Amino acid sequence: MINMKEVSLLNMHKILRFALLLLSLPLHASAQSISGAWPALHPETGRPNIRNYSPKEYGAMPQNWAIIQDQRGVMYFGNWNGVLEYDGVTWRLIPTPNKSGVRSFAMDEHGRLYVGAVGDLGYLAPDSLGQLQFVSLLDHVAQEGRGFNEVWYTYATSQGVYFGTDRMLLRWDGSRMRSWKASTLFSRLFMVRDRIFLRQWDVG
Repeated sequence: MINMKEVSLLNMHKILRFALLLLSLPLHASAQSISGAWPALHPETGRPNIRNYSPKEYGAMPQNWAIIQDQRGVMYFGNWNGVLEYDGVTWRLIPTPNKSGVRSFAMDEHGRLYVGAVGDLGYLAPDSLGQLQFVSLLDHVAQEGRGFNEVWYTYATSQGVYFGTDRMLLRWDGSRMRSWKASTLFSRLFMVRDRIFLRQWDVG
């Protein structure tokens, strides 16, 4: 006995396939006519718009270790020669007092930029002409704690700004610098929900 439901479903599938075939023919033909009418697209069409800047253009060393953007949209790069400032038109180098490289940045809730350098740490503040300059906080570090090298990590929290080195963790609260010395070596510093986590070799 013939199942009329199966027959109707079979016919419906055939009709749909035929309709799709008819619809695809004009689209295929129009696509061929368009591709023939227009020249080939540039090989970079559809790719991200990337602009590379050479050390010759920005006037500093090739290595850049950190990057941050302030509330005005100005970009800052941690370069081996200091802090590179770029406003979209002009590059400017902001050196550290000891002419060292910059490894890390952080911005606090007020928009102040803090800088972790090699053997130094501080923040950027405008001079009498309104140009940002590096202000060192090294004088606030106890004499026995000034022998650190790279400040690899800088984080701004509600408790203050943390600066992380291989052997020392420092915190600036706006008026006082506190420090903690590693019993072995600090290997990693990171922040989660305003809390600082620190890994120390052979400790945890």
